[in-house]
Amino acid sequence: MGATLALGTNSGKFSMLHGLRLKKNNSLLSSLETRGEYDPSYFDYQTNMTYKASDKLSFNVLGNIALNTYNFRPADRETRFGTSENSKTFKVFFDGEEKDKFQTFLGAFNINYKKNRATSFSLGLSGFLTDELVSYDISGEYWLSQAGTSGYESVGGEIGVGKYMEHARNRLRASVVQGILKGNTRVSNNNITYGLTMQHENFRDRSKEWEWRDSAGYSLPTQPEGVHLIYNLSSRQDMKANRFAFFAEDALYFETKKLFITLNAGLRMSYWDFNREFLVSPRANISIAPIDNNSITYRAAVGLYYQSPFYKEYRKTVTDALGNGVIELNPDIKSPRSLQFIIGADYTFRAMNRPFKLTGEAYYKALSRLISYEYDNLKVEYSGVNDSKGHIMGLDMKLFGQFVEGSDSWISFSLMNTSQILDGVKTPLPSDQRYSLALFFTDYFPKFPKLKFALRGIFSDGLTMTAPHVARSRSYFRAPAYKRVDIGFSYRLVGAPGEGVRPYNFWRHFKDISFALDIFNLFDISNVSGYYWVTDVNNIQYAVPNYLTRRQFNIRLSFEL
Repeated sequence: MGATLALGTNSGKFSMLHGLRLKKNNSLLSSLETRGEYDPSYFDYQTNMTYKASDKLSFNVLGNIALNTYNFRPADRETRFGTSENSKTFKVFFDGEEKDKFQTFLGAFNINYKKNRATSFSLGLSGFLTDELVSYDISGEYWLSQAGTSGYESVGGEIGVGKYMEHARNRLRASVVQGILKGNTRVSNNNITYGLTMQHENFRDRSKEWEWRDSAGYSLPTQPEGVHLIYNLSSRQDMKANRFAFFAEDALYFETKKLFITLNAGLRMSYWDFNREFLVSPRANISIAPIDNNSITYRAAVGLYYQSPFYKEYRKTVTDALGNGVIELNPDIKSPRSLQFIIGADYTFRAMNRPFKLTGEAYYKALSRLISYEYDNLKVEYSGVNDSKGHIMGLDMKLFGQFVEGSDSWISFSLMNTSQILDGVKTPLPSDQRYSLALFFTDYFPKFPKLKFALRGIFSDGLTMTAPHVARSRSYFRAPAYKRVDIGFSYRLVGAPGEGVRPYNFWRHFKDISFALDIFNLFDISNVSGYYWVTDVNNIQYAVPNYLTRRQFNIRLSFEL
């Protein structure tokens, strides 16, 4: 399935770290319900190098290259879903293929200068390039029927029969260059950080996609004057923009007779010449720990934050009278705004003579000028306009510690509520997940210190979904809850505790050699990632679930020098 390699060295003046990763997910994807030829490949390289010219001057280079391709030739798919009283079967035969390519290149050069013990400066220049190509021509013939003893040719009869064809030639090239000057100065109990950034963005967008659909011999939408596409979209945009920002922050440390106090306050100002928007964002947080009981820390924060839109967020679709969609850039877009309030506490303690830490945090975010979006399977589609407002509130709790001596574990629990006003209708946000419970537990066998066991589990609420090209102000529903349990066993062939001095042989060169076996999705649960939508001649849409991978076995062998 893949391999990773990490190399590093440090000579005092010069240090470097390199990483390589090659991964192919053929075996994982071949377990999906859509059968066919899967050929994905992922390659990335990372490097971090630092040269210390003197005690005051150092240079740093950071780089990353990611080359990802996804080739797919589907053959057929059969999905059974519904309840025991209303079970349905969806069968489709495919023709065509999909070829996607995502390439990203990142480089950064940084100069650090330490003027004295109290003041330091850094000057950085970074660049980011991305080239995205999504290309597919896929057609299919499908049957949607009530499930019965005869398979998809069921005794219950057919609900929908049809054909479809999807086409896309979407290409996006983007480059971002950023320069930053940053300083840090200590004055008494104050630690002041300040900086100036300048960023230039360049985008080239060429997109063309459409979908034709037939239901029971009728082309959708059914119109007497001819055959029409159910959906089409094109984009041809070249865009350049500049962003400028200044920030300053002060961290103040002091204590009273009863309290340790850390106060952090800052201000960020920014300007974007695409929409001529000037923003001011203040924020502050405070941390308090009693002197006579420093095992507990209280935290509170408040701030006004702006999320400046990136390219795909301010693309809006303009549709003419014939249903043709064209992408236009929205120069009137505004940065979504969030007024945030957070309170929390950290409590460290010992139980069973072992260390533990309990953290809790409650938050409320008042949202305005939101850019609504929807999930289309695994793709995010933005409206391109500031069309909603709402809120997010929730509670996060986590217990971390050594439930088994010498082995770290944790359990977390979260509650969340979201809401937005879209087209005058109150709906949850697409990210709304009302609850989540997760755990990670590790154990080892005292008489066999080389053997370890790990258990990972998650149970969380399903996300809210909508049909393609349908706003959630008209209709939405919630997907089933996500449930998954993974277990893993690892055995340290070399480097286990209590192993003693290794003999003078080949294995002495290794710090660690480990063999591991993982079982992912232990209980073979069918979790839903999204939906495939089937439309009948009466324009009734049926949501056919797309399931994630089922139970998988994984074997790993790792070496550390």
